[in-house]
Amino acid sequence: MKIWLWGAGKYAVYAKQCIIDVKCIGGIFDSNAQLWGKEKEGISIFKPEKNIVKKDDILIITILRYKDVVARAKDLLSINEKQIVSFHSEGILKINWNGQLLCDKWKDIHRIVELENLNEELTLKLNNAVFELFDKINISSIKYPKIISGEEAQIYV
Repeated sequence: MKIWLWGAGKYAVYAKQCIIDVKCIGGIFDSNAQLWGKEKEGISIFKPEKNIVKKDDILIITILRYKDVVARAKDLLSINEKQIVSFHSEGILKINWNGQLLCDKWKDIHRIVELENLNEELTLKLNNAVFELFDKINISSIKYPKIISGEEAQIYV
Protein backbone atom coordinates (compact mmCIF):
# COMPACT_ATOMS: atom_id res chain seq x y z
CA MET A 1 0.00 0.00 0.00
CA LYS A 2 1.23 3.46 -0.94
CA ILE A 3 0.01 6.77 0.36
CA TRP A 4 -0.41 9.55 -2.19
CA LEU A 5 -1.02 13.22 -1.49
CA TRP A 6 -3.01 15.70 -3.55
CA GLY A 7 -1.78 19.29 -3.26
CA ALA A 8 1.82 20.42 -2.90
CA GLY A 9 1.13 23.26 -0.47
CA LYS A 10 1.93 23.60 3.23
CA TYR A 11 -0.61 20.94 4.21
CA ALA A 12 1.35 18.34 2.23
CA VAL A 13 4.25 19.02 4.59
CA TYR A 14 1.93 18.57 7.57
CA ALA A 15 0.60 15.31 6.11
CA LYS A 16 4.15 14.02 5.64
CA GLN A 17 4.85 14.69 9.32
CA CYS A 18 1.94 12.37 10.24
CA ILE A 19 3.24 9.38 8.28
CA ILE A 20 5.65 7.09 10.11
CA ASP A 21 7.52 5.66 7.13
CA VAL A 22 7.89 8.33 4.43
CA LYS A 23 8.93 5.55 2.03
CA CYS A 24 5.21 4.67 1.94
CA ILE A 25 4.50 8.01 0.27
CA GLY A 26 4.28 7.41 -3.47
CA GLY A 27 4.28 11.10 -4.31
CA ILE A 28 2.25 14.26 -4.54
CA PHE A 29 -0.25 15.06 -7.27
CA ASP A 30 -0.81 18.70 -8.13
CA SER A 31 -2.76 20.43 -10.88
CA ASN A 32 -0.04 23.08 -11.28
CA ALA A 33 2.01 21.98 -14.31
CA GLN A 34 4.95 24.12 -13.17
CA LEU A 35 5.46 21.81 -10.18
CA TRP A 36 5.47 18.51 -12.08
CA GLY A 37 8.84 16.78 -11.90
CA LYS A 38 9.92 18.84 -8.89
CA GLU A 39 10.06 17.80 -5.24
CA LYS A 40 8.50 19.03 -2.03
CA GLU A 41 10.28 17.95 1.14
CA GLY A 42 11.96 15.15 -0.82
CA ILE A 43 8.70 13.86 -2.31
CA SER A 44 8.21 13.89 -6.09
CA ILE A 45 5.36 15.91 -7.55
CA PHE A 46 3.40 14.27 -10.37
CA LYS A 47 0.85 15.21 -12.97
CA PRO A 48 -2.43 13.49 -12.03
CA GLU A 49 -2.73 10.56 -14.48
CA LYS A 50 -4.36 7.14 -14.68
CA ASN A 51 -2.54 3.91 -13.75
CA ILE A 52 -0.31 5.47 -11.08
CA VAL A 53 -2.44 4.86 -7.98
CA LYS A 54 -3.11 1.16 -7.36
CA LYS A 55 -6.32 -0.34 -5.93
CA ASP A 56 -4.96 -0.72 -2.38
CA ASP A 57 -3.37 2.76 -2.31
CA ILE A 58 -4.83 5.75 -0.47
CA LEU A 59 -5.02 9.35 -1.63
CA ILE A 60 -4.97 12.09 1.00
CA ILE A 61 -6.41 15.37 -0.21
CA THR A 62 -4.32 18.00 1.59
CA ILE A 63 -5.99 21.12 0.23
CA LEU A 64 -8.96 22.67 1.96
CA ARG A 65 -11.29 22.53 -1.08
CA TYR A 66 -11.78 18.77 -0.67
CA LYS A 67 -15.12 18.52 -2.47
CA ASP A 68 -13.78 20.40 -5.49
CA VAL A 69 -10.93 17.94 -5.88
CA VAL A 70 -12.61 14.57 -5.28
CA ALA A 71 -14.38 14.38 -8.65
CA ARG A 72 -11.24 15.49 -10.49
CA ALA A 73 -9.07 13.00 -8.60
CA LYS A 74 -11.48 10.14 -9.31
CA ASP A 75 -11.52 11.02 -12.99
CA LEU A 76 -7.85 11.85 -13.55
CA LEU A 77 -6.43 9.02 -11.42
CA SER A 78 -9.14 6.42 -12.13
CA ILE A 79 -9.66 5.60 -8.47
CA ASN A 80 -12.79 5.11 -6.37
CA GLU A 81 -14.00 7.41 -3.64
CA LYS A 82 -13.22 4.85 -0.91
CA GLN A 83 -9.51 5.40 -1.62
CA ILE A 84 -9.79 9.15 -1.02
CA VAL A 85 -9.69 10.88 2.35
CA SER A 86 -9.37 14.50 3.43
CA PHE A 87 -6.39 15.47 5.56
CA HIS A 88 -8.68 17.98 7.28
CA SER A 89 -11.35 15.50 8.39
CA GLU A 90 -11.40 13.09 11.31
CA GLY A 91 -12.39 10.46 8.76
CA ILE A 92 -8.67 10.09 8.18
CA LEU A 93 -8.42 8.35 11.57
CA LYS A 94 -10.89 5.64 10.50
CA ILE A 95 -8.75 4.35 7.61
CA ASN A 96 -6.68 1.20 8.11
CA TRP A 97 -3.20 2.68 7.80
CA ASN A 98 -1.32 -0.49 8.77
CA GLY A 99 0.31 1.53 11.53
CA GLN A 100 1.55 4.24 9.17
CA LEU A 101 -0.41 7.22 10.53
CA LEU A 102 0.66 9.00 13.71
CA CYS A 103 -2.84 9.75 15.00
CA ASP A 104 -1.71 11.94 17.91
CA LYS A 105 0.55 13.92 15.57
CA TRP A 106 -2.39 14.37 13.17
CA LYS A 107 -4.56 15.69 16.01
CA ASP A 108 -1.83 18.16 17.06
CA ILE A 109 -1.33 19.35 13.48
CA HIS A 110 -5.08 19.62 12.97
CA ARG A 111 -5.24 21.96 15.99
CA ILE A 112 -2.40 24.04 14.49
CA VAL A 113 -4.26 24.23 11.16
CA GLU A 114 -7.43 25.37 12.93
CA LEU A 115 -5.47 28.08 14.77
CA GLU A 116 -3.80 29.22 11.53
CA ASN A 117 -7.19 29.48 9.84
CA LEU A 118 -8.61 31.39 12.81
CA ASN A 119 -5.61 33.74 12.72
CA GLU A 120 -6.11 34.37 8.99
CA GLU A 121 -9.81 35.01 9.54
CA LEU A 122 -9.18 37.44 12.41
CA THR A 123 -6.49 39.26 10.42
CA LEU A 124 -8.88 39.63 7.50
CA LYS A 125 -11.63 40.96 9.78
CA LEU A 126 -9.20 43.41 11.42
CA ASN A 127 -7.97 44.65 8.04
CA ASN A 128 -11.57 45.05 6.88
CA ALA A 129 -12.47 46.96 10.07
CA VAL A 130 -9.59 49.40 9.51
CA PHE A 131 -10.64 49.87 5.86
CA GLU A 132 -14.27 50.42 6.86
CA LEU A 133 -13.25 52.95 9.52
CA PHE A 134 -11.19 54.97 7.06
CA ASP A 135 -13.96 54.68 4.50
CA LYS A 136 -16.47 56.15 6.97
CA ILE A 137 -14.07 58.97 7.81
CA ASN A 138 -13.64 59.77 4.12
CA ILE A 139 -17.38 59.71 3.42
CA SER A 140 -18.49 61.76 6.41
CA SER A 141 -18.90 65.50 6.12
CA ILE A 142 -16.56 67.76 7.99
CA LYS A 143 -18.15 69.32 11.04
CA TYR A 144 -16.61 72.54 12.22
CA PRO A 145 -17.02 73.60 15.85
CA LYS A 146 -19.42 76.44 16.55
CA ILE A 147 -17.53 79.60 17.36
CA ILE A 148 -19.07 81.43 20.26
CA SER A 149 -18.23 84.63 22.04
CA GLY A 150 -16.25 84.74 25.25
CA GLU A 151 -19.30 85.49 27.42
CA GLU A 152 -21.26 82.65 25.85
CA ALA A 153 -18.31 80.25 26.33
CA GLN A 154 -18.19 80.97 30.07
CA ILE A 155 -21.65 79.44 30.43
CA TYR A 156 -20.21 76.03 29.37
CA VAL A 157 -17.24 76.21 31.78
